[in-house]
Amino acid sequence: MQNLADKKVKTRKPHRCHGCIDIIPTGTTVRYTANVDGGRVAGAYWCDRCDAFMDTLPALDLEDGITEGEFKYMDGYPLANTKDTGGE
Repeated sequence: MQNLADKKVKTRKPHRCHGCIDIIPTGTTVRYTANVDGGRVAGAYWCDRCDAFMDTLPALDLEDGITEGEFKYMDGYPLANTKDTGGE
């Protein structure tokens, strides 16, 4: 996997956070990442909570990528598996 972008951006429209799938409102400053893997380019927006959580994870946990919404179910994630975040 090759990293193409990792920067802070201000959203111009609503997006879903890749880590927790919560809605990120227009005008929010968030982390944006873009990667290419096997010829496929993928971009992702990360809310502040997921951005901070990602920085606490060992590189090994991030090696295979993060599936959409995966953070909500990981140990140590704030509000993991609560009704507030749509968990069970």
